[in-house]
Amino acid sequence: MEATRTATPCIDGMWNAYVLRMIYPGYRLILRWCDYLDLEDVLRIDQASIVAAATDPSRFIGRRRIAFRDGQLAKAAVPFALVNATYRYVVEQRLGSGAVFAEICGEVVTRASVRDAIHRAVVLLRLAWTFSIDDAGHLV
Repeated sequence: MEATRTATPCIDGMWNAYVLRMIYPGYRLILRWCDYLDLEDVLRIDQASIVAAATDPSRFIGRRRIAFRDGQLAKAAVPFALVNATYRYVVEQRLGSGAVFAEICGEVVTRASVRDAIHRAVVLLRLAWTFSIDDAGHLV
């Protein structure tokens, strides 16, 4: 039994699901938010706006929710699932007040730390391809 099936971390410049699985959930959420906002704006998302977007029925627009960023930034309509995933992340991490993505695993989130998280995921994926495991669960 092999640990992984294919060795392609990306296909035609698009993210491969395997790479995304290797990225820490906080960074994975940042990348999902970056589809709708600039990174600098994503790092300013405050917890109060996520809680309000997840729980206020007046912000529902079909499959989307209006997620307000902090008072200095305009509102954005994002998928229902993204707001809910971010809300669960806030609750599970028991974050204090303030920015949702200010710090992940004790590391201050910056453009460089996001890049490093992606790099670590690619390295982990490449390492995963080098190992194979037999039916008894031993490295071969």
